[in-house]
Amino acid sequence: MKRPRAGFSLIETLTVITVLLVLTAMILSTVLSARDANRRAGCVNNLRQIGLALHAYHAARNCYPLGVTASLSPLGQSPTKPPGTPLDWSGWSPHAQLLPYLGQTPVYNAINFDFDPFAGQEVNNATANDWKINTFLCPADHHAGTPSRGSMTNLNSYYGSIGINIQSEAHQATGIFAYQALCSERDVTDGLSSTLAFSEGITGDWRSRRYRGNGVINVGTKISDPATRDRLTAAKDTQLLMTNLDACNVAFEGIVGRTSYSGNRGWKWTWGSEGMTLFNTIIPPNSSNYGFNQCRFDCQGCFLQDADHSDITNASSYHPGGANALFCDGTVRFVKGTIAMPTWWALGTRSGGEAVSSDGY
Repeated sequence: MKRPRAGFSLIETLTVITVLLVLTAMILSTVLSARDANRRAGCVNNLRQIGLALHAYHAARNCYPLGVTASLSPLGQSPTKPPGTPLDWSGWSPHAQLLPYLGQTPVYNAINFDFDPFAGQEVNNATANDWKINTFLCPADHHAGTPSRGSMTNLNSYYGSIGINIQSEAHQATGIFAYQALCSERDVTDGLSSTLAFSEGITGDWRSRRYRGNGVINVGTKISDPATRDRLTAAKDTQLLMTNLDACNVAFEGIVGRTSYSGNRGWKWTWGSEGMTLFNTIIPPNSSNYGFNQCRFDCQGCFLQDADHSDITNASSYHPGGANALFCDGTVRFVKGTIAMPTWWALGTRSGGEAVSSDGY
């Protein structure tokens, strides 16, 4: 007579399932961690390449690239600018000027710098405007270089620092990049290792929604002082700035009144503009206090595609805890989102006289 075969008890079955689930979770966690590490390493490498190009450019010309070139378009900008005079809100980016030092000479040669990259003249440089350059795309950002809405693709993840300037067209920026104004290493009196050059930023998704890569427009009040745009040391301007930041936060959390979202952050690497290729060091990267990616003050008539010339443009990333930043000495360091705001301001200025220790970030 055959004896019945002993089977697994319910407890034994549940134990085996539990062990398998734990092992699966551990393997998945390891795979995801390895993937995130690879993406972060790729992002760091991109910034290092930009840093090498920046130093090569400086060695050849004894200065850094312009933050925004003085575009002397033969078409002008009717009716405010006649042909042959600089346009007042657009021009070529540092990225475009660095192309020969990034192994992208063919793209550089395809650019006709006689015409502005935008301002209604983009058809003259359609090839460059739509060219995808992997060095300008963070591998951790799933919207970077990928169509987000229809055929709209954001092509830039890295931004040059204008310091603590809070308005566009800053001719006397506190960072190393400015509007139609040059800066060299001798102007970085705070030290190359203590001054930011570039940082990463999440691209928008071309949708009108509260997404961490998007921002808000038509919020707050323009801060005066058009000559220098850098008077954050003045108590009245600091107070107005904080009031504006709070207004940006409220708007981003729930759009009200005449405010709307902007979703084209990082659209073109060709365009020298805050929100496209430039950022300021006002809000710490991946700040837990301010969720918006950029904020454009008092811009009536602006809409979804107007992240350009945002008054506040943040460093941001998909890396947990902060963002990668390139310093003027060529080093790439990870800056935590918990960095104190005054310390972040100090890292952005090239000649503020601040002493910043590395343990401060």
